[in-house]
Amino acid sequence: MHQTTLTPRQNPLLFWPPPVRLALAGTAVTHVLGFANAFLAYALAHRGLTPPAVSAVLSAYGAGWIAGQLAFGHLTDALGRRRTLILANTASAAVLITLPLLHPLPALMVGAFVLGAVLDGSRLAVSALINDQLADSAQRTRVNGWRHWCLNAGAALAGATGGLIADHYGYGPLFVANAVSCAAFAVLAAVLLPPDQPGTRTKEAGPGPAALLEDDRLHWLLASSLCAFTCAVSLTSALPILMVQDRLPAADYGLANAANALAVLALTPPLTVVLTRRARNAPLIADLAVGSLILGAGMGGCALAHTASGYLTAVVAATPGEIILAVAAYDILARIAPAHLQGRYQGALGMTLATAGLLAPALTSLALHLGGRPAVALALAALGGVGALSCLPLHHRMPKGMSS
Repeated sequence: MHQTTLTPRQNPLLFWPPPVRLALAGTAVTHVLGFANAFLAYALAHRGLTPPAVSAVLSAYGAGWIAGQLAFGHLTDALGRRRTLILANTASAAVLITLPLLHPLPALMVGAFVLGAVLDGSRLAVSALINDQLADSAQRTRVNGWRHWCLNAGAALAGATGGLIADHYGYGPLFVANAVSCAAFAVLAAVLLPPDQPGTRTKEAGPGPAALLEDDRLHWLLASSLCAFTCAVSLTSALPILMVQDRLPAADYGLANAANALAVLALTPPLTVVLTRRARNAPLIADLAVGSLILGAGMGGCALAHTASGYLTAVVAATPGEIILAVAAYDILARIAPAHLQGRYQGALGMTLATAGLLAPALTSLALHLGGRPAVALALAALGGVGALSCLPLHHRMPKGMSS
Protein backbone atom coordinates (compact mmCIF):
# COMPACT_ATOMS: atom_id res chain seq x y z
CA MET A 1 0.00 0.00 0.00
CA HIS A 2 1.44 3.37 -1.05
CA GLN A 3 1.97 5.80 1.83
CA THR A 4 2.87 9.48 1.75
CA THR A 5 5.22 11.45 3.97
CA LEU A 6 5.05 15.24 3.94
CA THR A 7 7.86 17.67 4.60
CA PRO A 8 7.13 20.34 7.22
CA ARG A 9 6.98 23.14 4.61
CA GLN A 10 4.39 21.47 2.42
CA ASN A 11 0.77 22.51 2.55
CA PRO A 12 -0.86 19.35 3.96
CA LEU A 13 -4.21 19.91 2.30
CA LEU A 14 -2.65 20.13 -1.17
CA PHE A 15 -0.21 17.27 -0.66
CA TRP A 16 -2.44 14.72 1.01
CA PRO A 17 -2.81 11.71 -1.30
CA PRO A 18 -5.75 12.00 -3.74
CA PRO A 19 -7.64 9.08 -2.11
CA VAL A 20 -7.53 10.91 1.24
CA ARG A 21 -8.80 14.14 -0.30
CA LEU A 22 -11.57 12.22 -2.06
CA ALA A 23 -12.55 10.48 1.18
CA LEU A 24 -12.73 13.80 3.04
CA ALA A 25 -14.72 15.44 0.23
CA GLY A 26 -17.20 12.57 0.16
CA THR A 27 -17.51 12.66 3.94
CA ALA A 28 -18.20 16.39 3.86
CA VAL A 29 -20.85 16.14 1.12
CA THR A 30 -22.73 13.25 2.75
CA HIS A 31 -22.83 15.14 6.06
CA VAL A 32 -23.83 18.51 4.61
CA LEU A 33 -26.79 16.66 3.06
CA GLY A 34 -27.06 14.16 5.93
CA PHE A 35 -30.64 15.04 6.79
CA ALA A 36 -31.94 11.55 7.53
CA ASN A 37 -30.05 11.06 10.76
CA ALA A 38 -31.02 14.50 12.07
CA PHE A 39 -34.68 14.52 11.02
CA LEU A 40 -35.75 10.87 11.12
CA ALA A 41 -37.73 11.32 14.35
CA TYR A 42 -39.46 14.44 13.04
CA ALA A 43 -40.31 12.73 9.75
CA LEU A 44 -41.87 9.78 11.58
CA ALA A 45 -43.89 12.01 13.89
CA HIS A 46 -45.04 14.09 10.92
CA ARG A 47 -46.52 10.93 9.39
CA GLY A 48 -48.71 10.49 12.46
CA LEU A 49 -46.81 7.77 14.32
CA THR A 50 -47.37 7.68 18.06
CA PRO A 51 -44.41 8.41 20.40
CA PRO A 52 -44.04 4.70 21.28
CA ALA A 53 -43.98 3.82 17.58
CA VAL A 54 -41.38 6.50 16.87
CA SER A 55 -39.27 5.17 19.74
CA ALA A 56 -39.54 1.63 18.36
CA VAL A 57 -38.35 2.75 14.92
CA LEU A 58 -35.48 4.77 16.41
CA SER A 59 -34.47 1.80 18.57
CA ALA A 60 -34.36 -0.36 15.44
CA TYR A 61 -32.15 2.28 13.83
CA GLY A 62 -29.80 2.18 16.82
CA ALA A 63 -29.65 -1.61 16.78
CA GLY A 64 -28.83 -1.51 13.07
CA TRP A 65 -26.07 1.01 13.73
CA ILE A 66 -24.40 -1.37 16.20
CA ALA A 67 -24.73 -4.38 13.89
CA GLY A 68 -23.53 -2.41 10.89
CA GLN A 69 -20.28 -1.43 12.58
CA LEU A 70 -19.27 -5.07 12.95
CA ALA A 71 -20.48 -6.00 9.47
CA PHE A 72 -18.80 -3.15 7.62
CA GLY A 73 -15.66 -3.47 9.71
CA HIS A 74 -15.39 -7.03 8.40
CA LEU A 75 -16.21 -5.96 4.82
CA THR A 76 -13.60 -3.19 4.92
CA ASP A 77 -10.93 -5.84 5.46
CA ALA A 78 -12.46 -8.60 3.31
CA LEU A 79 -13.56 -6.58 0.26
CA GLY A 80 -11.23 -3.59 0.49
CA ARG A 81 -11.75 0.11 1.12
CA ARG A 82 -13.02 1.10 -2.34
CA ARG A 83 -15.57 -1.70 -2.66
CA THR A 84 -16.86 -1.10 0.86
CA LEU A 85 -17.30 2.62 0.17
CA ILE A 86 -19.25 1.82 -2.99
CA LEU A 87 -21.37 -0.81 -1.24
CA ALA A 88 -22.15 1.26 1.86
CA ASN A 89 -23.08 4.40 -0.07
CA THR A 90 -25.09 2.58 -2.76
CA ALA A 91 -27.04 0.69 -0.11
CA SER A 92 -27.59 3.90 1.86
CA ALA A 93 -28.96 5.67 -1.22
CA ALA A 94 -31.35 2.80 -1.94
CA VAL A 95 -32.67 2.62 1.64
CA LEU A 96 -33.03 6.41 1.91
CA ILE A 97 -35.27 6.38 -1.16
CA THR A 98 -37.24 3.36 0.03
CA LEU A 99 -37.83 4.22 3.70
CA PRO A 100 -40.28 7.12 3.12
CA LEU A 101 -42.40 4.77 0.97
CA LEU A 102 -42.92 2.29 3.82
CA HIS A 103 -46.01 2.53 6.02
CA PRO A 104 -46.62 -0.51 8.29
CA LEU A 105 -44.72 -0.22 11.54
CA PRO A 106 -42.87 -3.57 11.12
CA ALA A 107 -41.70 -2.49 7.67
CA LEU A 108 -40.54 0.86 9.02
CA MET A 109 -38.60 -0.88 11.78
CA VAL A 110 -36.89 -3.19 9.29
CA GLY A 111 -36.10 -0.24 7.03
CA ALA A 112 -34.73 1.77 9.94
CA PHE A 113 -32.57 -1.17 11.05
CA VAL A 114 -31.08 -1.49 7.56
CA LEU A 115 -30.57 2.28 7.33
CA GLY A 116 -28.77 2.32 10.67
CA ALA A 117 -26.57 -0.55 9.51
CA VAL A 118 -25.47 0.97 6.19
CA LEU A 119 -25.54 4.75 6.68
CA ASP A 120 -22.37 4.88 8.80
CA GLY A 121 -20.64 2.00 7.05
CA SER A 122 -18.51 4.20 4.81
CA ARG A 123 -16.89 5.90 7.82
CA LEU A 124 -15.02 2.69 8.67
CA ALA A 125 -13.63 2.37 5.15
CA VAL A 126 -12.64 6.04 5.16
CA SER A 127 -10.77 5.61 8.46
CA ALA A 128 -8.94 2.52 7.20
CA LEU A 129 -8.12 4.25 3.91
CA ILE A 130 -6.59 7.21 5.77
CA ASN A 131 -4.46 4.86 7.86
CA ASP A 132 -3.37 3.02 4.69
CA GLN A 133 -2.38 6.16 2.83
CA LEU A 134 -0.58 8.22 5.48
CA ALA A 135 2.72 7.08 6.86
CA ASP A 136 2.94 8.57 10.32
CA SER A 137 0.72 9.42 13.24
CA ALA A 138 1.15 13.19 12.96
CA GLN A 139 -0.25 13.16 9.43
CA ARG A 140 -3.15 10.91 10.45
CA THR A 141 -3.89 13.12 13.45
CA ARG A 142 -4.04 16.22 11.27
CA VAL A 143 -6.39 14.53 8.81
CA ASN A 144 -8.64 13.17 11.58
CA GLY A 145 -8.83 16.62 13.16
CA TRP A 146 -9.99 18.16 9.92
CA ARG A 147 -12.35 15.27 9.30
CA HIS A 148 -13.99 15.98 12.66
CA TRP A 149 -14.27 19.62 11.59
CA CYS A 150 -15.95 18.56 8.33
CA LEU A 151 -18.38 16.28 10.16
CA ASN A 152 -19.49 19.04 12.49
CA ALA A 153 -19.63 21.69 9.80
CA GLY A 154 -21.78 19.36 7.73
CA ALA A 155 -24.04 18.51 10.64
CA ALA A 156 -24.49 22.19 11.48
CA LEU A 157 -25.41 23.04 7.89
CA ALA A 158 -27.75 20.05 7.63
CA GLY A 159 -29.50 21.04 10.84
CA ALA A 160 -29.83 24.69 9.79
CA THR A 161 -31.09 24.05 6.27
CA GLY A 162 -33.02 20.83 6.82
CA GLY A 163 -35.67 22.44 9.00
CA LEU A 164 -36.27 25.20 6.46
CA ILE A 165 -36.59 22.69 3.61
CA ALA A 166 -38.97 20.50 5.63
CA ASP A 167 -41.16 23.47 6.55
CA HIS A 168 -41.61 24.46 2.91
CA TYR A 169 -41.46 21.16 1.02
CA GLY A 170 -41.94 18.38 3.55
CA TYR A 171 -39.52 15.68 4.68
CA GLY A 172 -39.40 13.69 1.43
CA PRO A 173 -36.86 16.00 -0.27
CA LEU A 174 -34.52 15.62 2.72
CA PHE A 175 -34.27 11.87 2.18
CA VAL A 176 -33.88 12.31 -1.58
CA ALA A 177 -31.06 14.85 -1.12
CA ASN A 178 -29.34 12.55 1.37
CA ALA A 179 -29.66 9.65 -1.09
CA VAL A 180 -28.18 11.73 -3.91
CA SER A 181 -25.16 12.64 -1.76
CA CYS A 182 -24.53 8.97 -0.94
CA ALA A 183 -24.91 7.96 -4.57
CA ALA A 184 -22.46 10.69 -5.61
CA PHE A 185 -19.90 9.44 -3.07
CA ALA A 186 -20.32 5.90 -4.42
CA VAL A 187 -19.77 7.07 -8.00
CA LEU A 188 -16.70 9.13 -7.05
CA ALA A 189 -15.22 6.16 -5.19
CA ALA A 190 -15.88 3.85 -8.15
CA VAL A 191 -14.35 6.22 -10.68
CA LEU A 192 -11.48 7.86 -8.83
CA LEU A 193 -10.21 5.43 -6.19
CA PRO A 194 -7.63 2.83 -7.25
CA PRO A 195 -8.84 -0.79 -7.35
CA ASP A 196 -8.70 -2.81 -4.16
CA GLN A 197 -6.34 -5.69 -3.68
CA PRO A 198 -7.99 -7.51 -0.78
CA GLY A 199 -6.25 -10.76 -1.63
CA THR A 200 -2.91 -9.20 -0.74
CA ARG A 201 -4.23 -7.93 2.56
CA THR A 202 -5.77 -11.19 3.64
CA LYS A 203 -2.59 -13.11 2.85
CA GLU A 204 -0.42 -10.87 5.03
CA ALA A 205 1.24 -12.64 7.92
CA GLY A 206 -0.39 -11.82 11.20
CA PRO A 207 -3.14 -12.76 13.60
CA GLY A 208 -6.67 -13.44 12.45
CA PRO A 209 -9.91 -11.77 13.57
CA ALA A 210 -9.65 -13.56 16.92
CA ALA A 211 -6.94 -11.02 17.72
CA LEU A 212 -9.69 -8.55 18.63
CA LEU A 213 -10.71 -10.80 21.51
CA GLU A 214 -7.13 -11.23 22.68
CA ASP A 215 -5.83 -7.66 22.36
CA ASP A 216 -5.91 -6.09 25.83
CA ARG A 217 -4.91 -2.73 24.37
CA LEU A 218 -8.07 -2.70 22.26
CA HIS A 219 -10.19 -3.69 25.25
CA TRP A 220 -8.92 -0.81 27.40
CA LEU A 221 -9.27 1.62 24.50
CA LEU A 222 -12.89 0.53 24.01
CA ALA A 223 -13.58 0.82 27.75
CA SER A 224 -12.18 4.35 27.90
CA SER A 225 -13.91 5.36 24.67
CA LEU A 226 -17.28 3.97 25.78
CA CYS A 227 -17.18 6.14 28.91
CA ALA A 228 -16.12 9.24 27.01
CA PHE A 229 -18.50 8.64 24.08
CA THR A 230 -21.41 8.23 26.54
CA CYS A 231 -20.62 11.65 28.00
CA ALA A 232 -20.33 13.16 24.51
CA VAL A 233 -23.59 11.62 23.27
CA SER A 234 -25.35 13.08 26.31
CA LEU A 235 -25.38 16.37 24.42
CA THR A 236 -28.18 15.01 22.23
CA SER A 237 -29.79 12.64 24.77
CA ALA A 238 -29.46 13.95 28.33
CA LEU A 239 -29.49 17.63 27.45
CA PRO A 240 -33.02 17.81 25.99
CA ILE A 241 -34.40 15.82 28.95
CA LEU A 242 -32.81 18.22 31.42
CA MET A 243 -33.84 21.36 29.53
CA VAL A 244 -37.44 20.15 29.30
CA GLN A 245 -37.41 19.70 33.08
CA ASP A 246 -36.41 23.36 33.39
CA ARG A 247 -39.24 24.31 31.01
CA LEU A 248 -36.85 25.89 28.56
CA PRO A 249 -38.12 26.22 24.98
CA ALA A 250 -36.83 24.16 22.08
CA ALA A 251 -35.14 27.28 20.76
CA ASP A 252 -32.79 27.24 23.74
CA TYR A 253 -31.88 23.63 23.01
CA GLY A 254 -31.17 24.68 19.44
CA LEU A 255 -28.91 27.45 20.74
CA ALA A 256 -27.01 24.95 22.88
CA ASN A 257 -26.42 22.74 19.84
CA ALA A 258 -25.41 25.75 17.78
CA ALA A 259 -22.96 26.82 20.50
CA ASN A 260 -21.44 23.34 20.49
CA ALA A 261 -21.10 23.36 16.69
CA LEU A 262 -19.52 26.82 16.65
CA ALA A 263 -17.12 25.86 19.43
CA VAL A 264 -16.10 22.73 17.51
CA LEU A 265 -15.48 24.74 14.35
CA ALA A 266 -13.47 27.37 16.24
CA LEU A 267 -11.44 25.06 18.49
CA THR A 268 -10.71 22.13 16.15
CA PRO A 269 -7.98 23.88 14.09
CA PRO A 270 -5.82 25.01 17.06
CA LEU A 271 -6.35 21.78 18.97
CA THR A 272 -5.47 19.77 15.86
CA VAL A 273 -2.14 21.64 15.65
CA VAL A 274 -1.37 20.77 19.28
CA LEU A 275 -2.44 17.14 18.97
CA THR A 276 -0.53 16.71 15.71
CA ARG A 277 2.64 17.92 17.40
CA ARG A 278 2.11 15.58 20.34
CA ALA A 279 1.33 12.60 18.11
CA ARG A 280 4.79 12.82 16.55
CA ASN A 281 6.31 11.68 19.84
CA ALA A 282 3.87 9.24 21.43
CA PRO A 283 0.34 7.81 21.27
CA LEU A 284 -2.31 10.27 22.44
CA ILE A 285 -3.24 8.21 25.51
CA ALA A 286 -2.79 11.02 28.05
CA ASP A 287 -4.80 13.28 25.74
CA LEU A 288 -7.61 10.73 25.62
CA ALA A 289 -7.67 10.72 29.44
CA VAL A 290 -7.83 14.52 29.54
CA GLY A 291 -10.60 14.55 26.94
CA SER A 292 -12.64 12.06 28.96
CA LEU A 293 -12.27 14.17 32.11
CA ILE A 294 -13.31 17.34 30.28
CA LEU A 295 -16.37 15.63 28.81
CA GLY A 296 -17.41 14.21 32.18
CA ALA A 297 -17.02 17.55 33.93
CA GLY A 298 -18.68 19.57 31.19
CA MET A 299 -21.69 17.34 30.64
CA GLY A 300 -21.98 16.75 34.38
CA GLY A 301 -22.14 20.52 34.72
CA CYS A 302 -25.10 20.55 32.34
CA ALA A 303 -27.06 18.49 34.89
CA LEU A 304 -26.55 21.24 37.49
CA ALA A 305 -27.51 24.09 35.15
CA HIS A 306 -31.01 25.59 35.17
CA THR A 307 -30.77 28.52 32.76
CA ALA A 308 -30.06 28.77 29.05
CA SER A 309 -26.79 30.58 29.71
CA GLY A 310 -25.75 27.88 32.19
CA TYR A 311 -26.38 25.14 29.66
CA LEU A 312 -24.51 27.02 26.93
CA THR A 313 -21.51 27.54 29.22
CA ALA A 314 -21.37 23.85 30.21
CA VAL A 315 -21.74 22.65 26.61
CA VAL A 316 -18.94 24.92 25.36
CA ALA A 317 -16.74 23.82 28.28
CA ALA A 318 -17.19 20.18 27.25
CA THR A 319 -16.40 20.81 23.57
CA PRO A 320 -12.58 20.55 23.81
CA GLY A 321 -13.04 17.09 25.30
CA GLU A 322 -15.21 16.06 22.35
CA ILE A 323 -12.54 17.20 19.86
CA ILE A 324 -9.71 15.50 21.74
CA LEU A 325 -11.70 12.27 21.98
CA ALA A 326 -12.46 12.25 18.25
CA VAL A 327 -8.76 12.61 17.37
CA ALA A 328 -7.01 10.70 20.18
CA ALA A 329 -9.11 7.52 20.09
CA TYR A 330 -8.50 7.04 16.38
CA ASP A 331 -4.80 7.85 16.74
CA ILE A 332 -4.41 5.06 19.30
CA LEU A 333 -6.53 2.65 17.26
CA ALA A 334 -4.43 3.22 14.13
CA ARG A 335 -1.27 2.37 16.08
CA ILE A 336 -2.50 -0.86 17.64
CA ALA A 337 -4.51 -2.32 14.74
CA PRO A 338 -2.72 -4.77 12.42
CA ALA A 339 -2.82 -3.54 8.83
CA HIS A 340 -4.99 -6.45 7.69
CA LEU A 341 -7.48 -5.91 10.55
CA GLN A 342 -7.87 -2.12 10.35
CA GLY A 343 -11.51 -2.40 9.33
CA ARG A 344 -12.47 -4.76 12.15
CA TYR A 345 -10.70 -2.61 14.73
CA GLN A 346 -12.47 0.47 13.33
CA GLY A 347 -15.76 -1.43 13.54
CA ALA A 348 -15.14 -2.30 17.19
CA LEU A 349 -14.59 1.37 18.05
CA GLY A 350 -17.60 2.39 15.95
CA MET A 351 -19.74 -0.16 17.79
CA THR A 352 -18.65 1.49 21.04
CA LEU A 353 -19.94 4.84 19.77
CA ALA A 354 -23.22 3.27 18.67
CA THR A 355 -23.60 1.56 22.05
CA ALA A 356 -23.01 4.89 23.79
CA GLY A 357 -25.92 6.27 21.79
CA LEU A 358 -28.21 3.74 23.47
CA LEU A 359 -26.55 3.89 26.89
CA ALA A 360 -26.59 7.67 27.39
CA PRO A 361 -30.39 8.21 27.51
CA ALA A 362 -30.89 5.09 29.63
CA LEU A 363 -28.24 6.27 32.11
CA THR A 364 -29.81 9.72 32.31
CA SER A 365 -33.29 8.36 32.95
CA LEU A 366 -32.05 5.91 35.61
CA ALA A 367 -29.98 8.54 37.41
CA LEU A 368 -32.88 11.01 37.39
CA HIS A 369 -35.14 8.34 38.89
CA LEU A 370 -32.67 7.33 41.60
CA GLY A 371 -31.24 10.65 42.69
CA GLY A 372 -32.39 13.51 40.52
CA ARG A 373 -30.10 15.92 38.75
CA PRO A 374 -27.19 15.60 41.22
CA ALA A 375 -27.13 11.88 40.44
CA VAL A 376 -26.96 12.65 36.70
CA ALA A 377 -24.07 15.05 37.28
CA LEU A 378 -22.26 12.50 39.45
CA ALA A 379 -22.84 9.67 36.96
CA LEU A 380 -21.48 11.66 34.00
CA ALA A 381 -18.50 12.98 35.96
CA ALA A 382 -17.77 9.46 37.21
CA LEU A 383 -17.92 8.11 33.66
CA GLY A 384 -15.39 10.70 32.59
CA GLY A 385 -13.17 9.66 35.48
CA VAL A 386 -13.45 5.96 34.70
CA GLY A 387 -12.63 6.72 31.06
CA ALA A 388 -9.49 8.54 32.16
CA LEU A 389 -8.45 5.77 34.57
CA SER A 390 -8.89 3.18 31.82
CA CYS A 391 -6.05 4.91 29.98
CA LEU A 392 -3.55 3.83 32.65
CA PRO A 393 -3.56 0.09 31.82
CA LEU A 394 -3.72 1.04 28.14
CA HIS A 395 -0.54 3.09 28.56
CA HIS A 396 1.29 0.27 30.34
CA ARG A 397 0.40 -2.18 27.54
CA MET A 398 1.75 -0.01 24.72
CA PRO A 399 5.25 -0.87 23.44
CA LYS A 400 7.91 1.50 24.73
CA GLY A 401 8.99 4.08 22.22
CA MET A 402 6.00 3.62 19.90
CA SER A 403 5.79 6.72 17.70
CA SER A 404 3.98 5.70 14.51
